[in-house]
Parts: sequence; C-alpha cells; structure tokens
Amino acid sequence: MNNFSNRSFRFFTFLALVPVIFLSISFNPAIPRREKSYSIDPPFLDSTSGWVDSVFSLLSLNDQIAQMLMIAAYSNRGPEHEEEIIDIIEKNHIGGIIFFQGGPVRQAAMTNHFQAVSQIPLMVAMDAEWGLGMRLDSTLSYPRQMMLGAIRGDSLIYEMGRDIALQLKRIGVHVNFAPVVDINNNPANPVIN
Repeated sequence: MNNFSNRSFRFFTFLALVPVIFLSISFNPAIPRREKSYSIDPPFLDSTSGWVDSVFSLLSLNDQIAQMLMIAAYSNRGPEHEEEIIDIIEKNHIGGIIFFQGGPVRQAAMTNHFQAVSQIPLMVAMDAEWGLGMRLDSTLSYPRQMMLGAIRGDSLIYEMGRDIALQLKRIGVHVNFAPVVDINNNPANPVIN
C-alpha cells in the first residue's frame, strides 16, 4: 500500500470506530445517570384514568373520527404553515400531529401552541429511529439499525432507546414510530438495505 492509501485506510477505520467509541462512553454503567422528568404525562397516556372514554363518549361522530387522524407538521416551514395547522386543529378537532423536519426549540414551541389551541390534548409523534437527529437539526443522531444489529449485547441498545425516549419526551413527543423490525425486500433500498 502506498503512503496515501495507508493514511486513508487508517482514517476510514477511525471513522468506523467513532460510533462504537461513542456508544461505549455514552452507555457506560459506571457513569451515574440522573433521572429527570421533563413533563407531566397527559391524561390519555394513563390507561387506568377512564379519561379517554369519558371524553370520547361526549364527541360527535365526526369528532370521534377526527380524533383518529394525525397530520404532518414541520417546524422549519414558517408561520403560514403553523397557522394552517392551527386552522385544521380548531376546525376539525384532529387527534394528533406527527413532526418531520425542523429544530427542537421551534418544534417544542409549536407543540405548546398547538396543544393550547386544541380542545382535546393532541397526541404528538415523530419517526425518530436513530434519535432526534433523524428529523431535527442541532440534535444527536445515534447509530443506525444496521450497526445496532452488529452489537452483541442488547444493554447498550436499551440505554440508547431510553435516552431517545427521554429526549422525545422533553420536546413533547408521546409516540416514536420507530419500527421494531424492518424487513427489507428491496436490496436497492438505501435506508434498510
């Protein structure tokens, strides 16, 4: 190998090891973790409260149907987009929002605004398989599922999932639509190939 190839090989080997090093430091059980509660859970997440049934039974059929709908929201599209969603919430009484692109502070502010104008608390979701960084700028991206599948023990993956859940909860997200198993039937798929 010539000198350039040898340096390139070492550089790319180092790049491949960065996520492994990050995971081993981030999820080290010797490092104490502080438990934090970022928000009070909304009543619809408590299955013993009877709140859902009591509210749902008071709604019209149209509103019951609307409660099963979730619309897309983007915190990087500006005030016109936010007003459009507020209009849909107020007129149609939808049940939820799924956020896609934007930033964490903007998304948290939008979530608070949407919750304030909704008569019934909205269920807020994201598709964040590898963390907030999958959808939001200036946030952490964890290793993708192919790399996680190569890890021998599952304790690190559990800790990663726990951290992602806490980060999502902090910005007001109730549901992460991250799949448990993706089955790839298309070898040309760049995401789960």
